[in-house]
Amino acid sequence: MVPEFAELERLIGAVRRSGAQRVADALTAVLTRWRSPVQVRVLGRSGVGKTTAVAALGLPDEGENTADLTVYLVLAPVRPADETALAGLPARSTLLVVNKVDALDADPQEYCATLAAKTGLDTVGMIASLAVAVQHPFDRNEVAAFRGLAGSGDPTLTLSSELFRTADVPVPAKARQALLDRWPLAAIRAALDALAANSDLDEHGLHDLLRRASGIDGVTAALTELADRARDVRGGRVLDEIERIGARATPEFPLAGAEVERFLDGPVAARIGLAAGLAESAGSAPDPDPAVRRAAQRIVRGRKALAGECR
Repeated sequence: MVPEFAELERLIGAVRRSGAQRVADALTAVLTRWRSPVQVRVLGRSGVGKTTAVAALGLPDEGENTADLTVYLVLAPVRPADETALAGLPARSTLLVVNKVDALDADPQEYCATLAAKTGLDTVGMIASLAVAVQHPFDRNEVAAFRGLAGSGDPTLTLSSELFRTADVPVPAKARQALLDRWPLAAIRAALDALAANSDLDEHGLHDLLRRASGIDGVTAALTELADRARDVRGGRVLDEIERIGARATPEFPLAGAEVERFLDGPVAARIGLAAGLAESAGSAPDPDPAVRRAAQRIVRGRKALAGECR
């Protein structure tokens, strides 16, 4: 069990034993919300491939406005409507994802770095259709067909589905149609490029290479980092709720109020507050707003409390 959860459960037990059932129930509700999964919403204009990206990431199509994190999907070039929408999203809980980076004229990493510097948001690229495709493994027959097509040397082969079907190549039309039925052109193009560069790739090597090319691992890693930050921010809100519950409880249930105060003054709450303060201040402007001032206060309180614990 997470130590912070265990300590809050200990507090709930102590409050319940003191006879303050209503206070214990309120604290239990706080613990339940704290334990709930981080909620992610996916936003973006129509036509940017949001449905495909959602499938690639295994996320709900569109979360509630109260979601912890936002994934905002764009295509290059970024439109003014995107810039307006992005300006209203907090940097610490927003991931900007550039879809279809295989269509960029620029280097994808350089493009994303430039966009990150411009928007102040964590920015990564992906090829959502390829990421969805590689959720399923290749089989040997498919790799053999891809290998035959890669050796044809036809540069127009993957310009369109029709050209792929009608090309004069050694792989039978039926086999090519089977590939089209299962794989998007982006995946076929990537597979042919990979096999043209290394014809010895087997189905496992090809799958791993295309997964890396899709960018899905970079998106997942960035989301995981933001989710960790969101959990820390949520911890700060939990402390706020517990403090309010304790303040309301003290006049009627002084023993319960004392237990809450003991928890808030303890090392576990100090660690939660320190982590929350650091997470809340991430990506904030130099001119601090109330949230940032609160974050700074959490950091100071947390460090002082932990320093006292170490004496």
